[in-house]
Amino acid sequence: MLEKMKMLLDSVSAAGRQSVSMQRKLMLYLLCLVLAAFVFLLMLLTFTGMLSSADGAVENGLQMQLHNAQSDIHKRMESLTAQGIALSQRLSRLVEDELVQSGQSISQLSNDAQTLTELQMAAFEPLYGALQIADCSGAYFFLDATVNTDASPDGSSRSGIYLRLANVAVSNPVDPAVMLYRGIPELARKNGLQLHNRWNLEFDMEYLPEARLFLNTQIERLADSYCWTQRVHLKDTWEDALLLCVPVADVGGNVYGVCGFEVSALYFQLSFPIVETNFGPVSTVFVPAVQDSLALEKGLCGAGGIQLQEAADRAISTQRDKYFNIYGGPDGFVGMEHTLHTGNSETDWRVAVLLPMEYYNQYVSSSRRWLLGGFVLIFAGLLAAAFWMSQKYVRPITESLAALQAGQMDAPSSGISEIDEMFRFLEQQSRTEIISKETLPSGIAILFDHFVERTRNLTASERNIFQLYIEGYQISDIPGLTYASMSTVRKHNRSIYEKLEVASRDEMMLYIELLRRCGKLSEIYGMQKETPSKPGL
Repeated sequence: MLEKMKMLLDSVSAAGRQSVSMQRKLMLYLLCLVLAAFVFLLMLLTFTGMLSSADGAVENGLQMQLHNAQSDIHKRMESLTAQGIALSQRLSRLVEDELVQSGQSISQLSNDAQTLTELQMAAFEPLYGALQIADCSGAYFFLDATVNTDASPDGSSRSGIYLRLANVAVSNPVDPAVMLYRGIPELARKNGLQLHNRWNLEFDMEYLPEARLFLNTQIERLADSYCWTQRVHLKDTWEDALLLCVPVADVGGNVYGVCGFEVSALYFQLSFPIVETNFGPVSTVFVPAVQDSLALEKGLCGAGGIQLQEAADRAISTQRDKYFNIYGGPDGFVGMEHTLHTGNSETDWRVAVLLPMEYYNQYVSSSRRWLLGGFVLIFAGLLAAAFWMSQKYVRPITESLAALQAGQMDAPSSGISEIDEMFRFLEQQSRTEIISKETLPSGIAILFDHFVERTRNLTASERNIFQLYIEGYQISDIPGLTYASMSTVRKHNRSIYEKLEVASRDEMMLYIELLRRCGKLSEIYGMQKETPSKPGL
């Protein structure tokens, strides 16, 4: 087993000592440089934000949150709407039966306290039952009549019932307490309810402009006649809410009143808490769209941080971006939105998910740092590999050049097939004073021919510098001989190396020395005779 391992190691070592062509080594070296340049470009694109997966991740996360939010809100609205229509139909039959028994019309009920009280008593059970099963914070019903017209000279007061949940802040209460916000106090005493601390006998229609539009009208189809109000302030309280308005009408479409449900701002916040994601806290809003803005002050906002609370009483502008929208400018939010239909309302309602710009910037910066760090490591590795390969590539050339200058023909293998072949050839021809082109190996002859041909591409200035190199001068000598700056000389050097297809001065000098040894310097363009080697070359 040990002998086999030793044989394997000897084989690997022998393979490592095999000569590799100069072209292959140069190709690997250049490949490392090209890859390093490519990675450097990726670093620049990442630093400027043009190449980053962070925006795509935020886009996918917001899309998922938006899908969940709009699906939830749509289902809630559809359910409340269906329950509101069912409640309207039940209340319509109840009011119609009462009107038939009393022999009155709805317009004759004003100032008839007894009939209005009986109607409220009869309407309480279906309204209370609807509140118990509906996903909302309140339910109401009012008639197009008032107990005392003298107390409402502007005609804004209406008789009815408004029930609200008392413990909205409690998550999923087993037996939610109900308070009487509007209606006769006998309802509270009879049914064991608390009076709201801002209780009043009747509705003030000034606070319900959308609901008031249904009065004194005629509807054709109940399912097409409901609407959701924009955010309204509940009179005498600190609370705001959206209200579903469904007309209560007879079979002929004559409206008796309006019923519906309430979704308060607090209830909406508890229903849609902040969603913590990988890129930050995302909030949900359900608001009208006004031109290119989201009117947060006219809709409901889910739970959010200080930034959303500060923006909740104003409209925020919308700017379309490649991956998502930007709301409220550079200090606002990034997010997405979806349009929802809300009955016969002409308002364009949107469900939107919002991520504060502060968290977005932090996530993008963090992602870019990780990505940029990875590219820096790869870039450093490629540069190290290029440096190592260049040293491994240039060293044998330098050593071979030194051996040629010292007249050593038995130099060790350089690892480059062309140089090793030339050494073997020079050793065989060491007794010949000048080597003819015909005696050169075909591969070496072609290599020399190509090099000589490439020298013809040099400009006059480059040929002058190239001539000085042939004469044995160092790069530090050339500025004084050509009356040019060192930066200009270096620029010419890069052009010379590129045109001669060499990687360094050492490789170029190796070609020159080999051509000199073979007596071929006279073939170089512009040179009529061979130039003697300068001591110390």
